[in-house]
Amino acid sequence: MLGVAAGIAIGATQHFELHPIHAHINLLGWAVPAIVGLTYTLFPRAANSWLGLAQFWLHNIGAPLMLASLTFFLTGHPGALSFLEIGELIVALGVVAYLLNVFVYVGRSN
Repeated sequence: MLGVAAGIAIGATQHFELHPIHAHINLLGWAVPAIVGLTYTLFPRAANSWLGLAQFWLHNIGAPLMLASLTFFLTGHPGALSFLEIGELIVALGVVAYLLNVFVYVGRSN
């Protein structure tokens, strides 16, 4: 809902320079969790692994930090760039944990 609301607000106010916020909210707030959730539903060993737990926390800490920092950065607060980079790094580590989890536990499930 937040991604849709952001898209509507961006379009209504014609602040199209903020479109990365809309795209990243939809990607990190819906698409990625849906794919991860589907994977972990089909492969419960992956969901119950330490990599699954690490991926969950890295994503759920990094994504809000990244999205909030991106919003501040794009609205003229250059000091938010450091926080944005930290959030991006945390999210990237979560993606690495997910990929390792898939290779280790999903590959063994077949």
